[in-house]
Amino acid sequence: MIAPFQKTVAEVRTLVLDFGPKLATGEVLQGVPSAMVDDPGLTISHMTLTESTVVLKVGGGVPGTTYLVAAHANTTGGNELEVHRYVEVVA
Repeated sequence: MIAPFQKTVAEVRTLVLDFGPKLATGEVLQGVPSAMVDDPGLTISHMTLTESTVVLKVGGGVPGTTYLVAAHANTTGGNELEVHRYVEVVA
């Protein structure tokens, strides 16, 4: 398991979600990605797509809270993939 991504309440940080392990040989991400968080206390913005990652900014949150971020993207192979990452807000 990957350790949670950590940030403070005041920070707006770049979170990179790696789809690489789920992609077939020669397959890349395409289209417009989307992302959701399990609680509106954490904000998501500035989402971009590379060949194998979804990059977004996370801000806000409540100290001591861990949030689940889920990103969705389509691939050139016709697949619809999802990657999750926990974001922990520290004091």
